[in-house]
Amino acid sequence: MLCLLLISGVALSQTVTGMAPSNVTQRSTVTLTGTGFTNTSTVRFYTGTDSSTAAAYVNATQVTYVSATQLKVVVPAVTAVGSAPATRAIRVYNGSTAGAAFSYTYTAPAATPAVAGVTRIITNYNGYWSTTATANSSVQPDTGHSLMAFQYNNTLYSTGPEQDVTNVLANANTGAYTTGNWRALPINNIDGTVPTGANNPNLIVLASRVDGDANNAIPTAPTVNGLSVRDVLIDGFRGLNIGTGVTNLPSTSVLTFQATNISAGVATDEVPDIMVSQIADPSDNSFSVYCFLDSNGNIVGSPVQIALNSINPLGTYKTDFFTLQAGAPLNTATVNGWTTVGANTRQIRVAAYKLSDFGINETNRTQVASFKVIPSGTSDPAFMAYNRSSFQVPAPEISGQPQSVAKCPGTTATFTVTLTSTGTELTYHWEKNGNPISNGPSGTGSTYSGTDTATLTVTGITAQDNGVYRCVVSNPGGAAFSNSAYLNTVILSASGDVSTCINNPVAIQVNANGNSPVYQWYSNTVNSTTGGTLISGANTSTYTPPTNVAGTRFYYAEVYPSGYECAKTASTPVTYTVFGSSVAGTVSGNQSVCPGAPATVTLSGYNGTIQWQTTTTSGGTGGWANVAGATSASYTNPSVSQITYYRAVVTNGSCASVTSGVTTISPITSFTWTGAVSSNWHTPNNWSCNAVPTLNDDVTIPVTANQPVISQAITALAKTLTLQPNTSLTANSGTNIQVQGAVTVDPSATFTLQNNANLLQDPSATASNNNGKITITRNSNSLYKLDYTLWSSPVTGQNLFGFSPNTVNTRFYTYKPATDVYARVPNLSSTSTTTFDVAKGYLIRMPNAADTPGYNEETAAIAFPGVFTGTPNNGTIYAAVAAEGQGYNAIGNPYPSPINVFNFIDTNAASLADGTLYFWRKRNNSSNPSYATITKFA
Repeated sequence: MLCLLLISGVALSQTVTGMAPSNVTQRSTVTLTGTGFTNTSTVRFYTGTDSSTAAAYVNATQVTYVSATQLKVVVPAVTAVGSAPATRAIRVYNGSTAGAAFSYTYTAPAATPAVAGVTRIITNYNGYWSTTATANSSVQPDTGHSLMAFQYNNTLYSTGPEQDVTNVLANANTGAYTTGNWRALPINNIDGTVPTGANNPNLIVLASRVDGDANNAIPTAPTVNGLSVRDVLIDGFRGLNIGTGVTNLPSTSVLTFQATNISAGVATDEVPDIMVSQIADPSDNSFSVYCFLDSNGNIVGSPVQIALNSINPLGTYKTDFFTLQAGAPLNTATVNGWTTVGANTRQIRVAAYKLSDFGINETNRTQVASFKVIPSGTSDPAFMAYNRSSFQVPAPEISGQPQSVAKCPGTTATFTVTLTSTGTELTYHWEKNGNPISNGPSGTGSTYSGTDTATLTVTGITAQDNGVYRCVVSNPGGAAFSNSAYLNTVILSASGDVSTCINNPVAIQVNANGNSPVYQWYSNTVNSTTGGTLISGANTSTYTPPTNVAGTRFYYAEVYPSGYECAKTASTPVTYTVFGSSVAGTVSGNQSVCPGAPATVTLSGYNGTIQWQTTTTSGGTGGWANVAGATSASYTNPSVSQITYYRAVVTNGSCASVTSGVTTISPITSFTWTGAVSSNWHTPNNWSCNAVPTLNDDVTIPVTANQPVISQAITALAKTLTLQPNTSLTANSGTNIQVQGAVTVDPSATFTLQNNANLLQDPSATASNNNGKITITRNSNSLYKLDYTLWSSPVTGQNLFGFSPNTVNTRFYTYKPATDVYARVPNLSSTSTTTFDVAKGYLIRMPNAADTPGYNEETAAIAFPGVFTGTPNNGTIYAAVAAEGQGYNAIGNPYPSPINVFNFIDTNAASLADGTLYFWRKRNNSSNPSYATITKFA
């Protein structure tokens, strides 16, 4: 049988039949009931009275699918007229399919009133701390301290009638004030989780000495361990501790409190009824929403934007920040570490609001059933408080706090809380050092009883029972947190191990609290709290050990309640190490090594640990950097390639570092010929460093069995060249030697460039830098007896007639530009001293006789071997030219190497009429042209 199944592509229709609550505000969470909902449904909130599908809208902040008949929706900011309730509509969409419009009431949150800022506060810090918005106190509190009074709209209100309050206000000499009755909103459970993002971290913030240490955050201190967000929002006198709080309370942590029986007349008075604190930096463009609700969760009156960024700060306090486990439920997350967030101080702000700011009046006050706090995600409260005289929150209120007690081991201690307003279904939870405790054996030898009652009993006390005890009392309406009470004296924190330099004392400290601590310091030679030596007069929380002798000792303090030496407890020993002064020692001397060879530097006579540093900056005047891993007394550079400077930085413990002198490692740039294996210049083993010289190396040729010969078509290189007495260097025909600097040849040495071998020198090495004579052979073309050649000398000092002594002395000519003829050089003979002028051309006839058969008869040609002996020319040479006659001049190449014709033409363009050069090529034959021409083009 064949079945055909047709599936429709049309989206399911959806209908809203109910919305609860139905009078809502921005960030309210509502439940939509209806049909056809899916897990991809979206909700549109229409911003005006037009609810057609084409009208303007905003999407819900969040939509949570519960079932096909129920959605949980967070309301976005919806346009309304002022703060009055306005009728608006929503639609549920499945894809592009819209459900029918459904109407509800939207009440926009009103802005924080301009007069909301509290202008003065008085706390119980150090007797009293009074500060105002116009003149912040210069004192920065560093412990927990509770709000005793505040000034709002020019009236000073106390937070309670108790003697604890009145004593503080008397000390502050406040004058007249109005007695108030304020309590922190009794938070019990907190929804949401600790955010995982790096922005706006959710942290516990405490005044810096809550943990007992003014300089470090100690998350394990008994006064910090186990703290949760709930704890720091309800601690202190009446829950109003302004020295502890939370940063960036998550927006998911919505708090709702029962708030019934608003008293007659209070809705219209000028007395504030809600108070909010901010103890970290407020965020701009961000606000929480506070509102009153009826029994169905509908808005009563008007919600209010709680934004403290425009409120003037009242003062500054010192802070520590403690972390919570990211992703953990806020209701159970406790301190698990610490962090640094910018500076270590924060400002304090407080704002207060009247019931009338929330639109509560004599008519609607009876409708109020609860009070809701919807955090912004960036608020930083120490507490959120309410006026107990205006309305009731049926939560426990602690009137009698547990008291600290001092007891000897083996006895019994009790701690008790008493309540004045209890509500129903009370539960008690006692804690020690932030950790819950249970009835029965404590694990330290004592026994707990009453851990779930108003009175805790510790029987058979041991030293391990010393601690901070507190009680949380809760019921369905909220919770109250007792003050901390101490059993004996508790060490909150202590200095860590110390390293210092000789004669540089550093104080160590033990921070204890409870029952008037007494201190006694001890020193020990071992890391133990037994067998130590009592230090006479060391009876405060701080002790400064002597540092005149290097070595390590251990210090600890025994602390106990005043009058109860039986209850002593010892701090963890501090390892206190005194180091002798750092000594730089002596660095090894300067070294020169062959390029690429290793070199080792050493340090002796030092005291401390070593860090070698290096630089290549000339003279070691800067650019020093650590050599990775170079921390021993010697360091080896595996391959020296350039001049490198070394020094050692020596540090003994915490003593100031000192720096050794500087030593230099230089690659050897003076290569000496050894001729160890042959006469070949290019054989590495013929040189002192087993490497062929480069232009960076000075070359010296001493007397050896094998004198160097340049025989390969590889340019020989040297920075300078020195031939010592009775030595020789020969450059075979067709080879080159390039010398960067000067050539020095001893009078008894010979440096020979054979025909077509060349000496190239850097232009900066002028002829005056060269010293001594070299011999250069230049062969002419094959010529006959009466033929001529134009010659120019590559050296200084070559005798003109001696160059070709077999030429008739009247057949030496120089060119005369004025007459355009070659003129005879006069007075030449074997005894004449006339030498070649530099860069001047000389026309010289071939020898008058030679041994070659046929030459004397002018039937055979020979190549004349011209030999020049003298100091080689180099550098820029200027030759005078004359513009006489036809402007021709006979110029010769003055160098012991070829020159580039094109470069010559370009460099001398101003002196060359048309850029043409003429080269003598004539034989003694009138039918042949005298010159060949060259230009840059042909």
